Amino acid sequence: MPFAEMSILLLLVLFAGAALVILIGGTYMTGLADRIADRTGFGEALVGAVLLGAATSPSGMVVSITAALDGRASLAFTQARFLSKASGDERGLPAHPGCNCPAY
Repeated sequence: MPFAEMSILLLLVLFAGAALVILIGGTYMTGLADRIADRTGFGEALVGAVLLGAATSPSGMVVSITAALDGRASLAFTQARFLSKASGDERGLPAHPGCNCPAY
């Protein structure tokens, strides 16, 4: 059944289930990264930044790509903008290219 045909209650239940899976998986991944840091001696900050960063970035890229392919330019741009901010891009680009609105 396509998401467009599902009731709001079913969508909320599925969303909550997915969030729970991410919560449990993320907690498990953090423990694994800690063990990897201890065994390799690379340090928790380095392993956390590299391994956990690499493991969590694809989901944001998938959201941006699928939103763009679905014609939801605003969602795709907002997600891409959030990813650039999260990765340390602090150039202060305007919220909408070509407009005079304030940078965020």
